[in-house]
Amino acid sequence: MGAIDSLWDVNSVLLLARHNWPELSECSKNTAQEARQDYTPSPFNRRQTMAYDDVQFAAVLNDARRIAIVGLSRRIENPSNEVAVYLKSKGYHITPFNPMNPEILGTRSYPSVSDIPGGVDMVVVFRRSQDIPDVVRDVIEASPKYLWLQLGIRNDEAVVRLSAIGETRGIAVHQDICIEQTHQRLLEANILRH
Repeated sequence: MGAIDSLWDVNSVLLLARHNWPELSECSKNTAQEARQDYTPSPFNRRQTMAYDDVQFAAVLNDARRIAIVGLSRRIENPSNEVAVYLKSKGYHITPFNPMNPEILGTRSYPSVSDIPGGVDMVVVFRRSQDIPDVVRDVIEASPKYLWLQLGIRNDEAVVRLSAIGETRGIAVHQDICIEQTHQRLLEANILRH
């Protein structure tokens, strides 16, 4: 048996980069291969997060055009705002999820992901790790294709719960990885089309 059993092993190969290298943006094109060689299974491994290589991440980012951002802040200096502005500049339709603000970045904000008309393809989360179980409940109801927990946000127990329920609904989960850094890296490597 190899270090990674298959592409369906849990912690995304690129998510492992955060633990093996100081900054995700510094990952080389060979990150996936290097991480596969160093990968050691954890008790939260099976079916929590799909292991993706760069081509698969590019497919996710090309597929998910409508993105809800949980915890999107109106403050320009906040990382959630920076990521939302970046994704909007790349043609993604961003919908804020922030019950405290009725409008962010000129777009109506919704009190829950499941309240967004027409649904979303992806939910990107900027909340504390301990808040993820509440987010997961809303995500299960909304049934997006992808749940993306930003860099530094990880809750294996909630992801296991979502995997058990979300697997039948086809919800893929990525945790502890920055969507903006991933998008930039894939654009620079000419793997992503936009």
